[in-house]
Amino acid sequence: MRQEERSRVSSSVMGRGSMLVFASMLLASPIAGFGEKEAWGDAGGEFEQVQAALLSATPSSLDTSFSSDGKLTTDFDGAGSANHGGDAVALQPDGKIIVAGVVNDNNLGIARYNVNGSLDTSFGGDGRVIAPPFGGLDQPSTVLVQPDGKIVVTGTSRGSEGNDFFAIRLLANGTLDTTFSPQDGIRTIDFGTPGSIDDAYGAALQADGKIVIVGGTGPNFALLRLQANGWNDNSFGNNGKVQTNIGGEFSIGQGVAIQPDGKIVVVGFGAGVDNGGIARYLANGDLDSSFGSGGMVISSFTGRSVAILADGKIVVGGFTTDPDFTLKFTVGRYLPNGTLDSSFGTGGKSVLDSGDEGIASIAIQPDGFIVAAGGRTMARFDPNGNIDTNFGGSGKINVSFGNPGTSLWTWSHQCVHIWEARPPHASYGF
Repeated sequence: MRQEERSRVSSSVMGRGSMLVFASMLLASPIAGFGEKEAWGDAGGEFEQVQAALLSATPSSLDTSFSSDGKLTTDFDGAGSANHGGDAVALQPDGKIIVAGVVNDNNLGIARYNVNGSLDTSFGGDGRVIAPPFGGLDQPSTVLVQPDGKIVVTGTSRGSEGNDFFAIRLLANGTLDTTFSPQDGIRTIDFGTPGSIDDAYGAALQADGKIVIVGGTGPNFALLRLQANGWNDNSFGNNGKVQTNIGGEFSIGQGVAIQPDGKIVVVGFGAGVDNGGIARYLANGDLDSSFGSGGMVISSFTGRSVAILADGKIVVGGFTTDPDFTLKFTVGRYLPNGTLDSSFGTGGKSVLDSGDEGIASIAIQPDGFIVAAGGRTMARFDPNGNIDTNFGGSGKINVSFGNPGTSLWTWSHQCVHIWEARPPHASYGF
């Protein structure tokens, strides 16, 4: 599968300001394998250290007020010998940056940085926390920050007996929140589909504190909703779980957004690898019949990230696959009823030649501009879907750490963030 199909996506908007680029450092050789499940293969690729980079308000220039040169790496084992990779990032209201990833080859590691890029020693003692093992390989996909400052990390626990969704909650100081779930701060959830592999790729926090996690199980979109205390929400679907086959033998939810009315929009693979699926659910987990056909839409491009506009329109970022299997950045905008918005781009979507990369995540600026990131590329589109040539001169930029034999790689479902922590910056993380 192509590069973008190994990225996982979720994004949120937290204001306006400087761009935070967050990723893993990967040796330049490609990773062999299929989809997100195989992204940890080692056929020439090795994840080395957690990284972050902050771009200034002028695109393509690094913000030197962040870690002196706009980028940093963080080691977890002290010797630099184990493989570390960042998978998800979130911004706190105070501008601190939370990064979660796999460290020491298999464990869930979480770091928190101050606005200037230094590790926040009020978190875990030295800015770093390694969670106790609860699976074989505990791979996060999303970090959520609650209004009370507690930190929720969701993802996939890959064990010898199969994969499960997981959710873990930390207090603001980095210790496990033992009031969350019957497992003292950690939940692992099996969808119970015979012969299937459960993979979690996105998550969102509802206004009432409930947590929605999306991914795939067997051939279906998989949704899980947890109560604020970590228990399954029995008012949603069947014991908190919903499965939807978008079409064909391959449907995987990738990104999720919650509308102000409580409806849940999920995007991902649908009807095969080269087609996208979008589904909208009512608050109780039933498909919303007012959206598309029976609550579902099959699109001509694959969606990886989704954002809801104030007017109810739905922006989806992902990729289009050309006949030669080359990927291109693709952004589409849908009306609230699920039809493409013909006033956006060309026929409702905009395509950018991105060098065989697709969008992993999008975020909407307060002025309506759409920021997208994926692979080694970031791009910006105006509110009408036109490529913004004021961004990097051609509407896109590439970000590199400049280390010989390595390249920046968009690994996270949480790829783009925009904040106002310190003017006049905007931030993106992947």
